[in-house]
Amino acid sequence: MTADTTADHETLSGRVDARLEAVRSSRSTRRIALVAAVAVGVGLSLLHWVGLVAGGALVGITRRRLRTAILAGVAFGLVAAGGTVLLAGPELIDAVRPVSYLSVAVGVLLSAWGSLARYVL
Repeated sequence: MTADTTADHETLSGRVDARLEAVRSSRSTRRIALVAAVAVGVGLSLLHWVGLVAGGALVGITRRRLRTAILAGVAFGLVAAGGTVLLAGPELIDAVRPVSYLSVAVGVLLSAWGSLARYVL
């Protein structure tokens, strides 16, 4: 790695940190970012299960503290599970009851795991 590449990386990292801090410092901006993160995360989770991790990470990085990031990740997992129930219908969920409990638990855990990205960023 050359000195220019290292400087560019540090500059990019600094800009990302500054923008995240700006989002986290304003309550209204944080709420808007949270709503956008939930929308993007739900869209991604409809496409693939990794979307649950990505959605958890997106809602987690909008929070100011790690504890609230994990709680936001769990809440996102519950929202995604609720959306799955609405899309599949209660009859189908009843038909596969033991598996549906597992899928909700895995969805919540994956989202909480993704929200740990707040610890990194």
